[in-house]
Amino acid sequence: AISHTLDDVIYARENEEVKTWSPRGGLHTSPPLESWMGKDENGELLATRETEIGRIRLALGVFRGLKDLHERLDLPIVHADLQAKQYLVDSTTGQVYLNDFNRCRFLTKKDDQFYDASVRNRTTGSDNASDASELESCPLHIPTAPGASRSPEEYDMAPLNEKIDVYSAGNVLYGIITGLHPWNKERGKNIKTAIQNGKRPEVDVSIRNGERGFVDKELVRLLDWVYEGNVSKRASASEIVEELERLLEMHTTKVERAGQLLVEDRLGNIFSDENHVQNEEDETLLPVQMLRHKI
Repeated sequence: AISHTLDDVIYARENEEVKTWSPRGGLHTSPPLESWMGKDENGELLATRETEIGRIRLALGVFRGLKDLHERLDLPIVHADLQAKQYLVDSTTGQVYLNDFNRCRFLTKKDDQFYDASVRNRTTGSDNASDASELESCPLHIPTAPGASRSPEEYDMAPLNEKIDVYSAGNVLYGIITGLHPWNKERGKNIKTAIQNGKRPEVDVSIRNGERGFVDKELVRLLDWVYEGNVSKRASASEIVEELERLLEMHTTKVERAGQLLVEDRLGNIFSDENHVQNEEDETLLPVQMLRHKI
């Protein structure tokens, strides 16, 4: 069931058209999304970026995985290589799973009191996990920053923290919103320089202005937040999850309300038709009754 990546879902239509070559299969195109992705009780694909609810759910899958990594109280983890192809998708449930941790870093904590948390626990009875969560994180230093999926601070070779993952997740979110590859798959030095100078992959004005709907306008707002160059102002994974869950609730309520109004409208039409039929019957009977009266 888990045999495809999030990249396969986001760029499914593109992959269906582009021919690729493999030693086993030769020249071929990818099978259509509908042929391997499961469907829910309403016949809708379990994972897709082609619907508003689908885009919200994919984005939630991306950032929930990050939240779980970053909020480990004992030892938070920074993935440090976040791309759509690093996520796996279960075609039977639509669930998204973060994968490929060969570049990850453990985010250690500074203990200002200079003694081990386990010693503190034995002497004071305090909770280790609670203590660890209150300590300041040590900055990371990663000597290389290949590709075009990195944050500006990575290209600057600056001290790093878990926010590098949030920025890179923005590239995944960009694909979910637009269906396009950030920077059109370009990976050269010009792209790195552009990112360092505050440039970001462009989103069509019609999407940004809400012409495609409120959901996508909100997703673009969150995209801007995770693409923030100032690390201290950039959203955390937890904050994005909170915003996406709120958006999902709003969208679900809106759909349910629309469905209720549709049912009420249909019922109104049915009653209207019944009244119309009854009126026609009354008009037919009236001359007969008048005739009987005259007789």
